[in-house]
Amino acid sequence: MQTGCADASRVSFLRAPGGDRTWIAVLLLVCGVLLVCAGALNRFMPLGAAGALVTVMGAGLWFERRWARWLGSALFAASALWFAWNLALIGLDLYRILGLCACAFFSLEIWLRFKPAR
Repeated sequence: MQTGCADASRVSFLRAPGGDRTWIAVLLLVCGVLLVCAGALNRFMPLGAAGALVTVMGAGLWFERRWARWLGSALFAASALWFAWNLALIGLDLYRILGLCACAFFSLEIWLRFKPAR
């Protein structure tokens, strides 16, 4: 007997990954959209491209795709290397030190939190 409610199995792809992983995925989606907008407003193409990657990564993490885990860890690891390179070339700066620490942390956090269940 049908009650008129939607079957939960039909919309299961919209369910949240659960726990802290939901907040990380939502945060990445929002930050990615903001980066795309900032890149468009400032006409700075690399910022818009990075925002598009972060948006795609956030959506992939929401839907628990393995490629998103690899993309997220690689993107944040590359950003950490960029901050380290700038620290070596330009010198110590609070912005660069915080950027390096944050990117290294997020790379490791994505890699460990979104590990597939066995």
